[in-house]
Amino acid sequence: NGPEIVFEASVGTAGAVTLVAQAAIPCATFVFSEALDAGKRVRLRLRGGTDVPFAPPLDYLSRVFAETLLRACGAIVAVDVKRRGFYPRGGGEVDVTIERCPASRCWCSSESCPASRCSRPSLLPLEPIVVGERERRRKIRLSVDVVAPRRWIAARGPGDGDARERDRFRREIFDAAIDAVVDASGEPRDAFVGLDLDAREERARFEEWEGDDVVGGAVTLRARADPDVTLGASTPFEPPRDKTQNRKKAKAGEKTEEEEEEEEEETDAKRAFIELAKRTGERLGASLRAGAGVDANALDQLVVFMALARGTSRVVAASPISLHALTAMDVASKATGATFRVIEGRERERERERDDAGAGERKRKSDDDGAPSPGLVAVECDGVGAGGRRLRDGSSSSLVESLINKSS
Repeated sequence: NGPEIVFEASVGTAGAVTLVAQAAIPCATFVFSEALDAGKRVRLRLRGGTDVPFAPPLDYLSRVFAETLLRACGAIVAVDVKRRGFYPRGGGEVDVTIERCPASRCWCSSESCPASRCSRPSLLPLEPIVVGERERRRKIRLSVDVVAPRRWIAARGPGDGDARERDRFRREIFDAAIDAVVDASGEPRDAFVGLDLDAREERARFEEWEGDDVVGGAVTLRARADPDVTLGASTPFEPPRDKTQNRKKAKAGEKTEEEEEEEEEETDAKRAFIELAKRTGERLGASLRAGAGVDANALDQLVVFMALARGTSRVVAASPISLHALTAMDVASKATGATFRVIEGRERERERERDDAGAGERKRKSDDDGAPSPGLVAVECDGVGAGGRRLRDGSSSSLVESLINKSS
């Protein structure tokens, strides 16, 4: 009866809280749409791993996908980090809140504010989600988010003899990420805003955390490429495994030069972190070069919203799309009755037509019938318009009951 509907979940060990949030956010949005319309919030209190392998790091959820979802359907997803959790210990604590974005206090930029969505009396049914190709001639605003151990990146303190080394390491991470984005994007350097670490302007954020026995972290890059496009790339950090094994041997007394060994491990871990920043930048640069409207991770997570929205949604991403996205489309189609189409870019389309000689089950469109530019793929979906009414097949009066009936 209060202003919030609260759920708590503990994954245990270092299981990814971002994957729990990824599954729970669409459920909360649709099941509690009436409460959201009335100004209430849904709060998810999650415990587990925040930046762990095989899952999007937490900053991708809060800094990239949350912005994409706001523009897509007018829902605000906010993340409050109480404590980071890394592999293998976990122990992270995060609050994720979902609420409507009323037009009276919408915090989008004026150009991209989904005012038509925010001012509607009801969040559901969702309007079609449309994200087209990126406009090439606009400035690209970059931001870098780094989570790393305090002893690596802590800000300068009085009498701190290691401050210069930490400043140098921060700059190396930033430069590796930014240079990789620029080089991989194919864009001139003056097309970017936010390349100067000294200028800051919130373009770079370094979050420190305490802990000597676990080395974890993440690098997240975000590019606002035009008013309706936010692209991202994010990678969790794992220290080199062979060095972790060496450290355990040293603690067991099998090494006589333990301090020297640990210093070498630390140096190798820092090098690996810088390489991680470079690889993350290359992935974001590839999305920019292709002209994608969403990155691969965002496409995976938008599929369920496209299936449940009304009308025809269309999202353009870099080709080829991931197996995650294809699987999500197949499951969403079977669960809801939505229809998906994958339309390949023009050059690849012609190549496949020559190879297939007209064979194949997937329907493809011609160049003048909606195909995106070369190197891109358009995902279209005829959604079911889920909300406070029956699905298209009339099988149930509520989305939840319908999904239960279909699964049984």
